[in-house]
Amino acid sequence: MSPLAKGLTQLIGESAETVALRHEIELMLRGAQLLDAFRFIVSAGDTDRTKPAPDPYLRAAELHGVPPAQCVAIEDSHWGLQSAHDAGMRTIAISHTYPRDTLEADRVVDSLDELTVDLVRGLPAR
Repeated sequence: MSPLAKGLTQLIGESAETVALRHEIELMLRGAQLLDAFRFIVSAGDTDRTKPAPDPYLRAAELHGVPPAQCVAIEDSHWGLQSAHDAGMRTIAISHTYPRDTLEADRVVDSLDELTVDLVRGLPAR
């Protein structure tokens, strides 16, 4: 794992929230050699409601043992951003799925390469 990825997982936390099935998530993370970076995964079926409801992100905050306002969600979809926002989290959108001007987030980046610890620390408080 790169130093940036290590720094971000330490700063942000080590969880993945998604509407995908657990085995799909684990396959993708394993292929990217990132599976060990996550302490837990909140996947489809782990909460009563999925995105765009806030339930997956609220569950992730609960598992981390921190209030949602202290969390940052990195998302590439409108539903994911709505879910994280409604959970009370700060958000970073990645514009590889939708045009950046359609993404409502605290910050919008064009690629994961733009994510830095300073960017996350500079997000406005909720």
